[in-house]
Amino acid sequence: MNQDHLTKRVLDQSKDLIWIIDLDYRLIYANTAYQSFMKETTGSEKKLGDLAFIKEFGKEDVEKWRAYYTRAMDEEYFDIEEQFYHPETKEIEYNQISFKPIYGENNNVCAIACESREITQLVKKRYESNELIDASLDVFCSIDEEGKFVHVSAASKDHWGYSPEELVGKPYVDFLLEEDVKKTIEIAASIMSGQDIKTLVNRYKNKDGGIAYNSWSARWDPKVRLVYCVARDNKESIEQEDLLYQSEQRFKALVQDGSDLIGILDKEGNYKYVSPTSTAVLGISPEEFVGRNAFAFIHPEDTDRVKECLQRLESTSKVKVEPFRFQNDKKEWRWVETVLTNMLDNPAVNGIVSNSRDITEEKKLRKLNKQTNELAKIGSWELDFINEELFWSDEVHHLHETDPETFVPELEEAINFYKKEYQELVRDSIEKSTTQGVVVDFEAIIITANKKERWVRVIGSPEFSDGKCVKFFGSTQDITERKEAEVRLLSLADNLPGVVFQYFIYPDGKDELKYVTKGAKKVWGVSAEEVIENNQLVWEQIKAGGELEEVQGSIVEAVELKQKWTARWKYIMPTGEMKTHLGLGSPKFLADGTVVFNSVILDVTKEVKNEELLREVSQIAKIGSWEVDLQFEENYKSEMVDEILELESNQVINDLDSAIHFCREDFRPLVKAKFKDCVKKGMPFDYDAVIVTAKNKEKWVRIIGKPKMNLQKCIKIYGSIQDIEASKSLELQIREILRSISDPFHVIDANWRFKYFNKEAEQLFQKSKKEVIGELIWDVFPEKKDTSFETIYKKVAKTGMPDSIEYLFPSDNNWYEVNVYPFQGGVSTYFRNINARKQSAEKLEKLNESLKSYSLELERSNEELEQFAFVTSHDMQEPLRMISSFMDQLKRKYGDQLDEQALQYIYFATDGAKRMKQIILDLLEYSRANRPREEEEKINLNNVISDFKELRRKLISENSVSIISDELPSLKTYKALITQIFHCLLDNAIKYSKKDVATIIEVKVIEKEDEWEFSICDNGIGIDPKFYDKIFIIFQRLHNRDQYEGTGIGLSIAKRSIEFLGGEIWLESEIDKGTTFFFTLSKNKLNE
Repeated sequence: MNQDHLTKRVLDQSKDLIWIIDLDYRLIYANTAYQSFMKETTGSEKKLGDLAFIKEFGKEDVEKWRAYYTRAMDEEYFDIEEQFYHPETKEIEYNQISFKPIYGENNNVCAIACESREITQLVKKRYESNELIDASLDVFCSIDEEGKFVHVSAASKDHWGYSPEELVGKPYVDFLLEEDVKKTIEIAASIMSGQDIKTLVNRYKNKDGGIAYNSWSARWDPKVRLVYCVARDNKESIEQEDLLYQSEQRFKALVQDGSDLIGILDKEGNYKYVSPTSTAVLGISPEEFVGRNAFAFIHPEDTDRVKECLQRLESTSKVKVEPFRFQNDKKEWRWVETVLTNMLDNPAVNGIVSNSRDITEEKKLRKLNKQTNELAKIGSWELDFINEELFWSDEVHHLHETDPETFVPELEEAINFYKKEYQELVRDSIEKSTTQGVVVDFEAIIITANKKERWVRVIGSPEFSDGKCVKFFGSTQDITERKEAEVRLLSLADNLPGVVFQYFIYPDGKDELKYVTKGAKKVWGVSAEEVIENNQLVWEQIKAGGELEEVQGSIVEAVELKQKWTARWKYIMPTGEMKTHLGLGSPKFLADGTVVFNSVILDVTKEVKNEELLREVSQIAKIGSWEVDLQFEENYKSEMVDEILELESNQVINDLDSAIHFCREDFRPLVKAKFKDCVKKGMPFDYDAVIVTAKNKEKWVRIIGKPKMNLQKCIKIYGSIQDIEASKSLELQIREILRSISDPFHVIDANWRFKYFNKEAEQLFQKSKKEVIGELIWDVFPEKKDTSFETIYKKVAKTGMPDSIEYLFPSDNNWYEVNVYPFQGGVSTYFRNINARKQSAEKLEKLNESLKSYSLELERSNEELEQFAFVTSHDMQEPLRMISSFMDQLKRKYGDQLDEQALQYIYFATDGAKRMKQIILDLLEYSRANRPREEEEKINLNNVISDFKELRRKLISENSVSIISDELPSLKTYKALITQIFHCLLDNAIKYSKKDVATIIEVKVIEKEDEWEFSICDNGIGIDPKFYDKIFIIFQRLHNRDQYEGTGIGLSIAKRSIEFLGGEIWLESEIDKGTTFFFTLSKNKLNE
């Protein structure tokens, strides 16, 4: 956008009426506000070139305005106030009109600039009370003869930053800018001498450090010896003057020194005037243009189109001509962009103004830019907040799959194209940019009009005017392919067996890790986010491995030599585990001195261990590797080959024949044939042979070789040689052993072919050795296909784990145990006759059946016994109740007639009956201790302890008992049984406590793999170890009833219940120190 256009837009956006007339009183410029006012008051806009007077306001008004304009043409700057009746609002409106002469190149007035500002409210406020003065935006004040403020209105705070209190009594000159002091003092003196000074413009130093622009009106009152003043904020007016001045300067620069070609043509297109820029633009001087027709320079193919535009000026004042070709001094066709303005009615111009610009290079750039944008899938957009318009380029429409001809984008509709989870991001970005002035740059997903998902990158920049965002423009790029590639690369990087990252080394010595993949957690033991935040987490663990200096030295060496980086080091994981890491990277050197390594770190711990293991295994298994390069006639052999052949380490085997010569003479033809087939036919080989070492010792070796082919030609043979002397000897021994096996036995190789078949197997399977050796088992014994034989053979061969089955062979009608073992990819099988064992098993099964019957009978007997115990206890309690009852009656009726001995006899009988009843009840409880009648349920043992405390609270209080318990588990068991166990043991601890000593009981639990172990410890009287077993026997007591009450059955019941739950009970005790009862409960029995 050029400067003229920008200036016009600024003036058009002003609410004030701005217009310019020439010296003939004709309108040569009018902003939008002026034309709107004219249309509202007169019914039509004024055309440029019309007289500026408003005839509708009357002749007197025309003459008055002519006088105003004339004053301004006489080089006078002045303001007036006018009032008029507005036909729409039906109210009187007041305006302040400023007249400012515009000077031409010869410093003579060439035009008048006018600005009308509505001041209706200001005028009305003049007639309001003094209280309203403080509400004025202008500063009202009075100044005495000494130049000090006497009164200041409240507007001073807004305008100058000082409150009235801060100004009163202070000289006004203290607030003036130094440059304005002399001028202001001189004008103040003139005002005080009685001269009529209409306006004074000066500047104050604002309290906040800025500058306040003042336009003063002042009057001297000789009666009170005060100057009454009004100061108005003149900043906007000054800025408008600056804008107009700048506009004039730009216009002058545009015509005289600019890059555009300005011309004036008549109706036929003949040049009347051409600006001096024609020489720079086209290489043709203005004199060469004047008098010639413009169409003489225009390309024939463009002539008709330009003529049509010229004709359109008859009905419109301005026409923009689409780019056309114009010939320069070198007969080259240049593309120009032209705007034609009809100024035939303007006497100062009297022609058609042509403003042309050479856009040849720009057109090429536009074309290139369009192609580039299409290739890069970048489109542009612009959001105009003033006109509330959103513009999309064709590429943006293409990205959204909308039609540029029919689809008109709006802001909210554009945001709705984004996937829901990104819409908030888009709104926040726009808000942040348009309020804070920052450039936005984000990536998000849009849903196109055709419901396709696309990744886009959006860059936006705001444009501000008067502190307000008026435009927001930028670009949108389709980055779907890049995002998909990033996802694939990230997925690939995250799935690599290591960590991929970029390592930055900056010129100041600092370093940083970026773009670290998820493999960091597995390789380094810390997350990617953590190591990006603090890379010392990695360096510290390398340092712990003891090789920090070596690793850093390898990096420095790679930078200095500008070569790829490779290093291997020990790394201590945060868990303390030692790993071996392999680092690979390529340095990239940036212009600012930064070095970037694209790197990968691999965990090679297993590989290093495998290397070490391979060396150890090679040493143990006596396997050496070798290679024969037929193309370059080079040979390689490992140290183990030297050891097998008993060669010195520096002894060389020159060629293949020399190597074959180590084989014993009878094996050489075989070896030569194998190597020949490998070279000629590309056939690998694997055979056993006898060699004669350099020290003339014979030994068996296994030789394996494979060819490397290139264009069907063997260029290299590589393989291994293994010392199998020991295994060969063992093989012979095994054969002897196999021949001595008395059970049927056979061996099947990895291809399911028989490799060994002994005589006993011949008898069992009724097949000779000759019939089966080398044959497929399923061909020899097809009936074994799809049977348990095939299943177990394949299972053992696959898993490498031995297995067995039992099988009834129809050949001899005997049962055999078939034991199958893995053997070199196949299986070896023993068949053991178990007929006698099977017969014993049958007998055992019959015995088990008898035991089951006995168990059922025992269970029935126990049920009957329990029923008997219940009935018996009930029947036995009845006589006891009668004894107790009659004894009570005897005591009540004849107590006064009986002597003390008789009463004692009654007490003994009653007490005996009570104890007998308690024994019967305890017996009944004991019989039920291992036969719960309830269902299992989840029991919280902490609640069991709490219930006991509540139930025995009186007893606990009387004996000063303190029960301390661990946090106990919840178990799925029988509530009555588990409650009975704890209550019995806790009651026992309280009962056998010491007198006059506070009782402390501790309940503890230990969880073990298969059981829970509980303990209940007290500080009571203790138990002699010789009575440990006796206390669990029913009705066994260690003390008489006078000392401690009870029947002696509590611990018996607890023991019986614990054993029912799959546990056991025991104790530890010390006389006078206390007792600890331990018991376990089986987890399996508890069904946790």
